[in-house]
Amino acid sequence: MLTGKWRKESQLVHLINIYSPCNLQDKRTLWENIKQLKNQNPEGYWCILGDFNNIRTVAERVGSS
Repeated sequence: MLTGKWRKESQLVHLINIYSPCNLQDKRTLWENIKQLKNQNPEGYWCILGDFNNIRTVAERVGSS
């Protein structure tokens, strides 16, 4: 997580770059950790971006049975 101050509006900004695991339990743990960070730092704006490894269709699932 990177935290800084948006000068124009004098607001805190929190940036998180995610590379999410594919395992469902690990994803849940990741989101719990993000929620804890948010609860510990409630002030300012949040931007969460990255690769969430969501499979939207069966065609996207490669190498699994």
